[in-house]
Amino acid sequence: MIKVYFPYGCYGTYLSRCIYNYTNLRTEPFEELTFSDTGNSHQFWDKIDQLLPIIQYGHIDTLDLNLYADKVVVVLPCQHHRLDYYCNQFSKTADGELLRYISVLLTEEEAVDKLKTHWGYTGEFDHTVPRWIMREWCSFWMTNVFDQMFPLEKYSEIHSTVQISTQDIFENWIESFTQLALSLQLTLTVDVDTIKTQHEKFLKLQKFHNIQLRCEQYVNDVINGVDSNITLYTIFDEAYIQWLLRQHNIEIHCNGLDNFPSTTQQLKILTYETMHNTNT
Repeated sequence: MIKVYFPYGCYGTYLSRCIYNYTNLRTEPFEELTFSDTGNSHQFWDKIDQLLPIIQYGHIDTLDLNLYADKVVVVLPCQHHRLDYYCNQFSKTADGELLRYISVLLTEEEAVDKLKTHWGYTGEFDHTVPRWIMREWCSFWMTNVFDQMFPLEKYSEIHSTVQISTQDIFENWIESFTQLALSLQLTLTVDVDTIKTQHEKFLKLQKFHNIQLRCEQYVNDVINGVDSNITLYTIFDEAYIQWLLRQHNIEIHCNGLDNFPSTTQQLKILTYETMHNTNT
């Protein structure tokens, strides 16, 4: 039995799919990989009954580990890509529906109480909540959720046959996957060119890759007076920028700011310096 452990949003289903489809684990003829519009590999779930005796994949809190019977693969998160994983998870599991995603983290009653206590919002917890309030609220708690969802130390400590980082998947795929198969004592049954072609399809669809690094660069540009275009995909990108600015004692005049600025110069005009940081 092969078990693949990965933090949420860290491409573990894709890796598991590759382990199965590119090696002697697969018993049927090879078929080209297909992906959803968001780049997920959830079609692989359809094979779950067939795969259970061969390969299983999941997270620390969802997959049992048998040290005596399992060969274990661990995907390690990278500190500078946690926003990437978070947006990836948000897009692929909640279809970009913010309220649906937040409802997994806390109850509607808790959410209503937070918005009333800290923003004076007394309406329903639905799509009518102003975006600027939701953005600012997310900016106070999202990095704490990062710590819970992407615990590098916990995954590093899993007794494993082989470990691979998410950056290996993006930057060092062929060498990393070949070594992984060797460590698992598997034989590649698909040629390298085919693996490269399939991987290129995967990469083209991963629009959130490096979004954290881009947000960090936007904040640096704001601080240093460099004007650059801002390209964001989710409210969490916006909230992360707001959180980053707060780490530099900079806040945004965000009351009513439902449309986030599209350039760093526009964003800078909306900022002001503070002396103290507080968390809500």
